[in-house]
Amino acid sequence: MNCDDEELDTRAAWPIIVDEIQWCKTNRGNDHICMGGYTYDSFSQSLQKNTRSFCCSKENLRCRAVVNLFMDSNMYNDSNNVEHNHPPNHHDVKRLLALQKIKERVLAEPISVARIIEDEYVKHDLNGDDRRHFLLPASQASKFHKIRAKMLPPNPKALDFEVSAMYSTTHSGEEFLIYDSTRKKLGGRLT
Repeated sequence: MNCDDEELDTRAAWPIIVDEIQWCKTNRGNDHICMGGYTYDSFSQSLQKNTRSFCCSKENLRCRAVVNLFMDSNMYNDSNNVEHNHPPNHHDVKRLLALQKIKERVLAEPISVARIIEDEYVKHDLNGDDRRHFLLPASQASKFHKIRAKMLPPNPKALDFEVSAMYSTTHSGEEFLIYDSTRKKLGGRLT
C-alpha cells in the first residue's frame, strides 16, 4: 500500500473540481454533467438567478455536493460549499461518456452494434486501467440491440399501412419504394 492509497483511506472529504463540463443524458432523458471525475444530475433551475443546479449522482453515498451553472452559457457559476464524501472516479466518467456515444450511434447508424462498440472503444483510447471498467463488446451488444429494437416500428397488423421515410428512402434521400405491384395485380397486398 503506497502513500496515495493510505491518504484515500483516511480522507473524508474531496473538493469540487472545476474542470471541463461534459454533457450526457440519464436513462430517463434528464441532463447529466461530468466534471472533474464526478457526475451530477440536474435537479432544479432558477430563471431569476439564471442558474441550473446539479447534485452529485452518488445518492447511495449520501453525497450532498451541488454545483450551479449559468443557464445561458452552461459555464460553472458556484457550488453549495459542500465537499464530496467520495473520491473522483475518472474511469466511471469515461465509461459513461463512451456508452452515451455508443447509444447515439446505435440509434442513428444502421451498422452492426458490435462494430459501433469496438469503434468507440478505440476512439476513447482505453488504457489497461480503463479496460477493467468496460465490458467486452460482445457483452455490451445485447443491451444496445434492445435499445435499437425499441426504435423500430412494430410489425403491421393490417394490410394497409404506411412505410416510414426511414425505410422507403435511400441514404441520399431518394425513394426506392415507388409502388407496390402486387396491389395492382391482385387488388391488394399478399398476406
